[in-house]
Amino acid sequence: MFLHDFFVCSVILKLIKDCFSMLPAVNIISSHVIEEKVDPTDGQHKEFQLIEIKSTKEQVEKLNFDMLEPVAAIEGFEPKWKFLKTKGFQPLGVN
Repeated sequence: MFLHDFFVCSVILKLIKDCFSMLPAVNIISSHVIEEKVDPTDGQHKEFQLIEIKSTKEQVEKLNFDMLEPVAAIEGFEPKWKFLKTKGFQPLGVN
């Protein structure tokens, strides 16, 4: 696994946890991760969507944040992503 992937999944989980904590009336959060990088096909900077997940407050409350592995925890949310163990995140598409 790549350090970048671990970091991205950790940040997603922290943000979701904090949003539910600060917005108690919210029960579902939809998250999208977008990365800006150079498109190798034309050399232009573009935004690539890497992850799309929908999480419920109930799912997040069941997580033991002290012991979980971030990538595995994100898999529990049934994300839309192209994640390859040998290459990490692959773009879903260009925004």
